[in-house]
Amino acid sequence: MKFYEVQKNIILTGHIIDYPFVMINEKKFQSLGKELQDILVQAFEDVRYYSVGLTKEEANENIMFFKEKGLNIVNVDKQEWQKAFSKAPDLFKGGREVYNKIQAIY
Repeated sequence: MKFYEVQKNIILTGHIIDYPFVMINEKKFQSLGKELQDILVQAFEDVRYYSVGLTKEEANENIMFFKEKGLNIVNVDKQEWQKAFSKAPDLFKGGREVYNKIQAIY
């Protein structure tokens, strides 16, 4: 996307983690039987971890590319950000519950 042509800084916030997810109709999933369900769930978990690893590798390659193009790479203090936004989930109905579930995955 040629970001290096229009900006001078890349700020590494780490606030977006993208990985593939799979959805299946509940009725169809239940019709597969316990053994096949377990196999599918494990396979999807394996792919998720593999995909996250690839994403991290790609991010590192991109950082090196941007450095070579002369961009300034800025690492943020994530603990400071977490502290500053720690109350945000409480502003939304069910927000803290969703936040805790996300944290358990990551």
